[in-house]
Amino acid sequence: MKDRRRSRARLAAAAALLLALTGCGAGQRAATSEMKPAISGVDADAGSLALRDLAVDFGESGSYPAGGAAPLRVWIANDGETAVVLESVTSPIAEAVTLATDPEAEDTPSEAAPEDAESGASPTGERDFAVEIGPSSYTRLSPKTGSFLQLEGLTEDVSMGSTVEVAFAFSNGETVTAHLPVAMPEVVESRSYYEEGHE
Repeated sequence: MKDRRRSRARLAAAAALLLALTGCGAGQRAATSEMKPAISGVDADAGSLALRDLAVDFGESGSYPAGGAAPLRVWIANDGETAVVLESVTSPIAEAVTLATDPEAEDTPSEAAPEDAESGASPTGERDFAVEIGPSSYTRLSPKTGSFLQLEGLTEDVSMGSTVEVAFAFSNGETVTAHLPVAMPEVVESRSYYEEGHE
């Protein structure tokens, strides 16, 4: 009698353990397959200005060779009561930081776009530019919006894991220097870590 009770108790414990492991594994698999990277840029503040998600855009491969160009991804918010102008951007590893335009982007704003910029993966931008950020407003500069800042004439390779020093100068006298990482891709495809036979 005691042996039967012990056997049943062992079977019940084994079944409970098996169910717990199965549920845990399924939950982990489901969560992992849909995971997306967190925002990978850096943030900085200067007076009434808030710079957010500053990063080198991932592009197609997350890698840019020396001598080439690398697009940046920048959000600038102005919490002040007067407009502020982004007057210049510089980097020690680029010959120039320009304002470029890709007319094939999803949403191309007209006010910050150079008129004679060429389309393509790395359009040549304007070296002299002024981007106004209105009071209680923000500006997004990214290849997806059409107008974006671009490092041109890179003096070294830029790829995943590296950071790039970039300095921003504004009309109100504020300056911001930040070390921008290469961003993660904005969209990550769902994937399974199991073979089809185990689905």
